[in-house]
Amino acid sequence: MIYVRGMKKFLSLFFLSIIFNVSFAQANLEQSYDKNEVRPESWKPTNLVSQQNLREQTKWKNYLAMHPGWFVHFNEITQNPHRAYGAGISQSPEAFVQELKNNFGLQGNLEFVGSFQQGERTSYRWKQVVENVEVLFSDVNCVVYNDKIVSWNWDVFHSDRMGIFSLLSDEMLRQSAISNIDNSIDEVDEIDGMKYFPYLKNGELDLRRVKTFIVKSHNAFGIPQRYRVYVDCENGELLYRVNEIAHMDSKSPSKPSANLPFVVSAQLQSTYYLTSPWDAPVDGFLPNLRMSIGGVDYFTDADGNLVIPQAGPLTANVYLEGPW
Repeated sequence: MIYVRGMKKFLSLFFLSIIFNVSFAQANLEQSYDKNEVRPESWKPTNLVSQQNLREQTKWKNYLAMHPGWFVHFNEITQNPHRAYGAGISQSPEAFVQELKNNFGLQGNLEFVGSFQQGERTSYRWKQVVENVEVLFSDVNCVVYNDKIVSWNWDVFHSDRMGIFSLLSDEMLRQSAISNIDNSIDEVDEIDGMKYFPYLKNGELDLRRVKTFIVKSHNAFGIPQRYRVYVDCENGELLYRVNEIAHMDSKSPSKPSANLPFVVSAQLQSTYYLTSPWDAPVDGFLPNLRMSIGGVDYFTDADGNLVIPQAGPLTANVYLEGPW
């Protein structure tokens, strides 16, 4: 959770940044929409009533009995704590994560990823492994500051679909990965072996066994694409296909001379508290932040950057939330 102050000032500076970027945009900057992408269902914004109901559950109350005064933000789909923070806890990361496992439960095991330094803080991270298979987007971590744990998250997933299953042939999965791509295919590579993919559909979350493919292609103008693709191993359903190459120029082959609108680019930054309101405020960029423009949601990248395929100047609603 990010606490941001000075929001009015921040927003006014942001709108000036949008107008500035549009004014000096080159004439060949065009739309970056990619119709070959297949994206999963978006996570819904949090609900205050649901959050309070989850805080009233026994598991969180048991945690507060051991560590009073802590705050939490829940993942309402998994009903697990997405981010908790509070007064420091004098405990080793390994022992503390075992305490979380005992209290909140875990399907499978945790595999240690590593520790990462963030200024004076050290983040210790684990990933979830079920039946010796990694669960994509799982993330268990705790942040240590002055030898005390000051924040943690428990993003793990559960599924009842375990055990023996039928696996489609590699060729069938490969054909699903490239289905309906209207560019020229250059290369299709399977990577990483089988994984579990937390698939959200109609508000229900399920762990699906997937194979990962990297599909490289190019369009009629020679512009390359590099799609990361997840395909269901059991039924061949295409669950996820996203181009990992961001383009500022992706002309439509059917209308090569069309005068498409400029791309608006921006970078969001503000003053905020890194992990809790007791921290000293810092100035920095705002990654993974949701913005709504004309009823369409956009999210900043890891550096707070955003590319919007619309003509400026624009009016945007900025929300203090983002994807899980």
